Amino acid sequence: MDIIKIRQVCPKCKGTKTIPNPAWPEDPEAPEEITCDSCYISEKDPELFFDVTDIMTSLNSIKDTVENIEVPEAGDEVSDGTTSGQIPAIGVSEKFAREDHAHGTPDAGEGGGPPGPKGDKGDKGDTGEQGIPGAKGDTGDQGEQGVPGAPGAKGDTGDAGVDGAPGAKGDTGERGEQGYPGAKGDTGTAGAKGDTGEQGEAGAAGTPGAKGDTGDTGATGSPGAKGDTGDTGAQGIQGIQGIQGVKGDTGSAGVSNYTLFVQALTSSPTDAQTVYFGQLPKAPTTTANTSKVYIRKAGSIKMAQIYCYSGTAGTNESWSLYIRLNNTTDTLIQTLTVATNERIFTNSSLDITVAAGSYIEIKGVQPTWSTNPATTIYSGYLYIE
Repeated sequence: MDIIKIRQVCPKCKGTKTIPNPAWPEDPEAPEEITCDSCYISEKDPELFFDVTDIMTSLNSIKDTVENIEVPEAGDEVSDGTTSGQIPAIGVSEKFAREDHAHGTPDAGEGGGPPGPKGDKGDKGDTGEQGIPGAKGDTGDQGEQGVPGAPGAKGDTGDAGVDGAPGAKGDTGERGEQGYPGAKGDTGTAGAKGDTGEQGEAGAAGTPGAKGDTGDTGATGSPGAKGDTGDTGAQGIQGIQGIQGVKGDTGSAGVSNYTLFVQALTSSPTDAQTVYFGQLPKAPTTTANTSKVYIRKAGSIKMAQIYCYSGTAGTNESWSLYIRLNNTTDTLIQTLTVATNERIFTNSSLDITVAAGSYIEIKGVQPTWSTNPATTIYSGYLYIE
């Protein structure tokens, strides 16, 4: 019977005979690799490996095959051999004969005379054809598991594999949702007080009234004879006061101009939002009518200037600021398309009539930027005549 050798590679160590040591690198003195405990190494052929699991599977398969071979049953009948002159026959039954079976012999005297002497043994006949295998029997119960073999000796640690090339950089993920607004920062230092406006021109002086008529002089008494100085005479009656002149017209009042300051604390503008701010020390809000700056004296807004600074400049999409009067009417200050940290929105050609008790807000219309500005702060003023 030929022996077929099967060369297999251990699935655990892939034929290297070693595996990484789980105790390394926590234990620096331990080797990096240890002998694979799933391989049997042939002494005659060190390169021949057999996986323990594969060997056990093969043995169990052989065991099942042997147990399932069907053995022919023993026969229950024997052909009668008591009649003389019977012709030999091979027979067709698949059952085997029992060890102590007998065919019987003819009765004495039958066929005339006693039986002759036993003849010589005949030649062995040809071997008959192999019978048809019987049906496969039921699989027997699995035998008890054998005692595990002793683990093989620990092999030398193999060299570490070459590091693989780094993978290509993945696509940039979608921009995350805007985070919650940060805690309110400390109130910034108040801006320097603006210069006092020039004093208005004095009104024209009124026309002086006409001088009243001089009263009549009292009559002079006749001189007496000079004698001793007499007692002082009684004082004469005072003359009638002249009529007061007509009061002149009041001159026009001098011009009275003033400014209103506006501001907004640090924020990071969001794409396609409309925001509002006024004088309160807070970040811009998307809710109108909550950052009012009231007008205390009637006049006209003649100029506006808003200084805007962003820590991150952002790109140059169109960005506009407006003066919103009484939450109904918007007047453009300026639209800028620059990509700088400083942006100054200014308009010196305004003429917005305001009444005492009206209010304004600064309205910002933000574009969709390629790169958004960040850490943005506003400060500015409105000039009113």
